Amino acid sequence: MSWQTGTGVVEKHRAAAAIDGCSIMGDLTPAVLDQFAAAKRIAQYALQSVPGPFVRVSMGGHANGTGWTKPEGFGPDFITITVQQEVAAQ
Repeated sequence: MSWQTGTGVVEKHRAAAAIDGCSIMGDLTPAVLDQFAAAKRIAQYALQSVPGPFVRVSMGGHANGTGWTKPEGFGPDFITITVQQEVAAQ
């Protein structure tokens, strides 16, 4: 199942709490929940390396789960995390 979430533009000193406050909806299988937890941990870590007073964090992925066999036309598992510097609040 595919999932995505994000913080929008937030003050950097509030970003860790904003990441913790992110949620996802849909078919919350164990594979999706594992990916989401990993993405939040990675985003928290990456946040330390992005300068500036404001940031935007986006997280998403696709989780099929262990033992899943890929049917024709289906995508593989992935996680995408973006921690983007923002120079001003929007």
